[in-house]
Amino acid sequence: MVTVTDLGAGSHLNKNRTKKVSQIAKNALKNPALAQLIYRLAKDNNPKSIIELGTCLGITTAYLSKARPDAEVITVEGARKRQSCLQ
Repeated sequence: MVTVTDLGAGSHLNKNRTKKVSQIAKNALKNPALAQLIYRLAKDNNPKSIIELGTCLGITTAYLSKARPDAEVITVEGARKRQSCLQ
């Protein structure tokens, strides 16, 4: 269970401040086609640095890092409780 501090527009699905990580993943993760598109964009454009704002659980960060293992990947998550999930 994680206490959620929503720094964005807020959830339309669940107003509870305490959520299971699995529930966050179910509602926040991108569908596979979009995740693959992000991967291909990062791979094909050959960036030296990538910045991701709003990391959530870090799954998209993993796609970006896998696509460009030689790039510097900087990821920012403002919600402190989610930061601890990523470490």
